[in-house]
Amino acid sequence: MKVIECKDEAAWLEARKTLLTASDVASIFGANPFKSELALWAEKTGAIESADLSESEPVQWGKEFQGAIGRRFAQKTGREVEEAERFNIYVHPDVDFLGATLDFWENDKAKGRGILEAKATDFQWEEDAPAHYQIQLQCQLAVTRIPYGTLCAFNGLKRPPVWIDYEAHPEFIKRLVSKAEAFWWRVQNKVAPPVENDTSESTRQALAALYPRDTGVQIALPPEAIDWSKELDQFKAQAKAIEDQIRARENALKAAIGEASYGVLADGSGWSWKEQVRIDPPRPEPRETRFRVLRRVRGK
Repeated sequence: MKVIECKDEAAWLEARKTLLTASDVASIFGANPFKSELALWAEKTGAIESADLSESEPVQWGKEFQGAIGRRFAQKTGREVEEAERFNIYVHPDVDFLGATLDFWENDKAKGRGILEAKATDFQWEEDAPAHYQIQLQCQLAVTRIPYGTLCAFNGLKRPPVWIDYEAHPEFIKRLVSKAEAFWWRVQNKVAPPVENDTSESTRQALAALYPRDTGVQIALPPEAIDWSKELDQFKAQAKAIEDQIRARENALKAAIGEASYGVLADGSGWSWKEQVRIDPPRPEPRETRFRVLRRVRGK
């Protein structure tokens, strides 16, 4: 098994730029809630800078909890757990751009050696883990040729850790490798993935970063852009009609509440229309703004 041994986090982050790693792969399936395929493509081609999440709160908490999750998992299951080398990247034996960094190795008396992926997360799961975590684990199993792995999550001090074993899924892994190869071809040839059905915020941000300025040139749009334009006009008209209906009903409720703070409905729920105070950012003469906010109040 080929391993890229990085001396520290900076070297590890640099090495990841040249690879498609297990934590990336959910993006090419459209299953990553944080990063779209276009955003990943833009980062891998160097068109935009990779977001530095190393100092973010979720990542920092994940680092703090990782060891504890592994130890607690070992206590609860009786399995042997060994922390993997933090800055090692394992590379797929047949796909030299596909890699994975592991949290832990585990050993079960019946199943043998496996991979343990620890998550400190607010994603809830009971019978099944979120799809993007499962895709990450299947990629790790594909790279290492290990037959099974476990996803283990810490969801808060009042809940016991949740874990689920997953066997390597050969058919899914074939599809994963195929999609990875297609995506990497796009990276190498600077061919952006399509975005027609992509509603993600990360794609909106990636497009803004890719094309921050216009050139003044006029181009011919593809034939299908006629349909996009018609549909966009329709959706905007529908959104405007909905906004008007919302505003009309808000106005009716505010007029009915008047000077009161609350309005109660027959079912026990109601609305509040209370004054809020906002202090603008520091300035020579701080400005205080007062306004009322209409909010739904649920019945007891």
